[in-house]
Amino acid sequence: MHTKFTVDHDGIALLSLDHPEHSVNILDETMLDELLSHFDKVINDESISGLVIRSNKNSFITGVDLSLLGSVQSRPKTHFRDFLIKVHNGMTALEKSTKPVVCIINGTALGGGLELALCANRLIGDANNDGLIGFPEIKLGIFPGMGGSVRVPRLIGLQNALEMIFKGKLVGMAEALRLGLLSEIAKDPLSQAKKWILEHPSIGHRCYEEKTLRSLSPYHPKSSMLFAAANQLIRGDSWGCYANVEDALQTIYETLQLPMDQALRVEADYFTSTLYSPNAQAMIKTLFIDKKRLERGDHSPLPLSRHFDKIGIVGAGFMGADIAYASASSGIEVVLIDINKKTLDIAKARISELNDKALKYGKTQTPTEQFIKSIEFTESVDSLMDCELVIEAVFEDRKIKRGILEKINLVVGEDCIIASNTSTLPISSLASYVSNPKRFIGIHFFSPVHKMQLVELIYGDSTDNHTMASAINFTQMLKKTPICVQDGRGFFTTRVVISYLTEGMLLIKDGAPPALIEHAGKAIGMPVGPLALADEIALDLAQRIRRQTIADEGSNWKDDGIGQILEYMVDRQGRLGRKAQKGFYEYPQNGNKYLWDGIKNIRPALDKYDFEAAKDRLFYRQLIEVHNLMQEGIIQDPAQINVGAILGFGFCPWTGGPSAYIKNVGKTKLMIKSDQLSDRYGIRFKAK
Repeated sequence: MHTKFTVDHDGIALLSLDHPEHSVNILDETMLDELLSHFDKVINDESISGLVIRSNKNSFITGVDLSLLGSVQSRPKTHFRDFLIKVHNGMTALEKSTKPVVCIINGTALGGGLELALCANRLIGDANNDGLIGFPEIKLGIFPGMGGSVRVPRLIGLQNALEMIFKGKLVGMAEALRLGLLSEIAKDPLSQAKKWILEHPSIGHRCYEEKTLRSLSPYHPKSSMLFAAANQLIRGDSWGCYANVEDALQTIYETLQLPMDQALRVEADYFTSTLYSPNAQAMIKTLFIDKKRLERGDHSPLPLSRHFDKIGIVGAGFMGADIAYASASSGIEVVLIDINKKTLDIAKARISELNDKALKYGKTQTPTEQFIKSIEFTESVDSLMDCELVIEAVFEDRKIKRGILEKINLVVGEDCIIASNTSTLPISSLASYVSNPKRFIGIHFFSPVHKMQLVELIYGDSTDNHTMASAINFTQMLKKTPICVQDGRGFFTTRVVISYLTEGMLLIKDGAPPALIEHAGKAIGMPVGPLALADEIALDLAQRIRRQTIADEGSNWKDDGIGQILEYMVDRQGRLGRKAQKGFYEYPQNGNKYLWDGIKNIRPALDKYDFEAAKDRLFYRQLIEVHNLMQEGIIQDPAQINVGAILGFGFCPWTGGPSAYIKNVGKTKLMIKSDQLSDRYGIRFKAK
């Protein structure tokens, strides 16, 4: 049983939720069927005076079982829609019964869990157990479809509803109370719930008030203005890539003109159509099902469970400090080494600042002074002697890395894993600087480490499975999502990112206006344009990586065509990117960034440039690079490709990832497009 149903001496039914197979409650078919059965009993049993719904776990309900939503295509649309209508009918019957219903929100209530709660007359937050409340569905290619798109505007107003649904905004209990999602927050919510039920023996649900519906009608002047603004904003944000966003707005627009029963059927129609779309299915599979599988380590080469007690990090720059913070936050003892005491002091200040922020937002209870003691800041490599893992995190310079790796190798034990946090240099070549290449691996973190979920783990030619399995366990300790790739310059993520940045710079050379280039990047679904991303990564780093690649590859080097641009920006203009407050963009202290006017000195922009052509170049340049990486055997698992691309560099989430997109459109279409683009722009667009 997923639920427990009892009735007290006052006739108040207590419905407790406790999914037997999960640490949190999720709504699957079994739980929903049980809930509907209990609702029916409450409605029809005259001895029951009211209902309290609560959770026996440390949160309320984290949402609908996305594994179910991600596998609906095995059944016809009518089957899913009929089931959804059955759920709607059960919830509306409870609302119309006039028996008072209270839902206790003890912690997190998301998606379908919150939608279920909204059929209650009153929601009481548990003051002893705060959590996130909201609708994250929009980020998974769908929208609230279990009554949320219908009920939320009626309960908290159109403007608040649009913001919550379209931003996927998650709020705490205090904000939920302010918005009107919660009716109150109580230290003893069960007693308050029963007291309220006894005081309100018969009550109607707010969603059925005609006055409220009239004020929300799209024909009401205020609502009309909100819909017009919302339509403009979502098109500006989504660029037409996300059909679910437009479907959600259309659903809200239509259902606010209808009574509840009809409105819920309209919502069911739109939601079912959206859910069955290839893009929604791909997004759910990648961002939930596959991501969870990778987080569990299902792709590990060995069933290994290794707990790291102490690790070392050599290089206390921005990345080294962030890796140290993430590791120490996971309960690992950390040694952070740098030859420069000033760099160590800066690292200590940064780590302290990060922990202070975590304290401020309730993400940790460890005082910063105590937290800093879990990290040893030192200039001596001798402190690495008893470390189980040592990560080299210095500049992308082969000579520097070689010197550091050789020093580490002299100090650590034979079983210690040595890793390089490199984004480009082949792991097999770096492994030649240590005595046991079987225990050498690439661990590529993404900046900023404390925010980015992905970690790219790279096999060298000699890296053994025990080392890779241990590295996966390490990333799990950090609560990161690991992907495993084979060796090669730039590996997977960096190589694709470089293709995107390079194509953006080549568009400058071809006369595309910089603003058009940036808009084209956003229009295909990237979080930022290629020039903005180049600034974030740092132009001098891009130049350093390029020069190292030229030196390593020698006569095999194929000119990428951006050398003159980087030399102009970095060497002649000193424009290094965001870190220097000047790159392709200007970064005023008070105000938003804007494109630097001096880009025109690289190549004056043409009066006209085909926007669709720019979009194609930026999109297919990445897609073809991924295809070629698959052909080369660098990475082949679709799940790791899709999750890695979206989490690592934000590749067009609407596609579900590059592999998912290629599968949905067909390889033949990709090859045709590759031939067209390579004929027009060059060999870099040629698919292998």
